[in-house]
Amino acid sequence: MTGPGTRERPIAVLTSGRQDWGILRSVCAAIRAEPGLRLVLAVGGTHLSERHGHTVDGVRAAGFEPDVALDWLPPGDAPPADKQAAGALEAVGAWLSGARPDALVLLGDRLETAAAALAATLAAVPIVHLHGGEQTLGAFDDALRHAITKLAHLHLVSHEEHARRVIALGEDPASVHVI
Repeated sequence: MTGPGTRERPIAVLTSGRQDWGILRSVCAAIRAEPGLRLVLAVGGTHLSERHGHTVDGVRAAGFEPDVALDWLPPGDAPPADKQAAGALEAVGAWLSGARPDALVLLGDRLETAAAALAATLAAVPIVHLHGGEQTLGAFDDALRHAITKLAHLHLVSHEEHARRVIALGEDPASVHVI
């Protein structure tokens, strides 16, 4: 309910590149359209990299102006994963300390997403995790996805089987929703 004296609740969405924007675009549109909510869009990672096509331009072309750009990629052609994660943890943590959104929406299983989840946990910002409970055999994606799931407060999964996996990790069934 909105009206005089009510505030819009800021809901932050972090997109770190082309790989998650396709899904997060519709999430951002839904948040922006919801009365009582205010979208706070954070872009970072490869979105800001010329080498990766400066895909933040595609975010803007879709009608979304980022509220903050978080440049955590260290210079170089192929920065090591630990440097990328450390940069994301530092950049997202510093931003969340000042922004204080009511929630942070994160998607999937990437290392910068796991770093952002840790930053949100340390800043006491609740996490909404999309696509938990999925499986990627033969990669460390599962470990990162499950770690994000354990840090999240609300779990929006894409299939009943994924919901069962999230619940099997010990999450409250009332916080798990198939969407």
